Amino acid sequence: MHQHDTVALNAMLSAYAQTGHIDRANAIFDSMPQHDMVSWNSLLSAYTHNASDLSKARALFQRMPERNLVSWNALLTVSSQHGSLDETKRAFDSMLAWDSISSNAMLLAYVRSGHTDEAATFFRSLPCRDLVSSTNVLAAYAENGELDKTKRLFEEMPEWDSVCLTAMLVAYAHKGYLEHARQLLDGFLRDDVVASVAMLVAYAQHRHLEHSKQVFGSLLVRNLVSWNAMLAGYV
Repeated sequence: MHQHDTVALNAMLSAYAQTGHIDRANAIFDSMPQHDMVSWNSLLSAYTHNASDLSKARALFQRMPERNLVSWNALLTVSSQHGSLDETKRAFDSMLAWDSISSNAMLLAYVRSGHTDEAATFFRSLPCRDLVSSTNVLAAYAENGELDKTKRLFEEMPEWDSVCLTAMLVAYAHKGYLEHARQLLDGFLRDDVVASVAMLVAYAQHRHLEHSKQVFGSLLVRNLVSWNAMLAGYV
């Protein structure tokens, strides 16, 4: 098999993997007479773009004749997406080197398994924290109703995006500080559907029906959560 054939098939394999078409990616992989590191990693990465069976990703990883940082990060990402803390930690501890993708996957595993304190401890131990790692911890604090910790971390962050702003909005809403939450919505998140629905849910939970109707009427997209929030407000 010529080198350019391998490159072409790897490109196709990678394209299918990145769009979550695992069956097609597998078909390309199985049709190849030989596989290089790119082939293996491309197929493994398909499991990070698709809510797949963790055992299949693990089995593929174990079949690999050799692994690099990309391989380990793919396994970490799939494990953390499934909330498998033990498996993610086992893989993380087996690695000889890490990067921000590795650290963020480990952090996400702590968060998704409900270990907020461990997530915060791990986060504080990181030599370099990026927006992804900060937002993961911020969202965990917000969902747990820990407003003071959410605010403190939010104020420490050098930059914000819509995800962390929405997490801050949720933290205010959990504590009933609806005016503070609304200021964030109006100031930064007016066109953000997720933030608007979070605000709508908060108003409905606190029986502010007029405000709920106002936010509901402004939504460009109304999903099941927004409809249910409105219905719950009238119960």
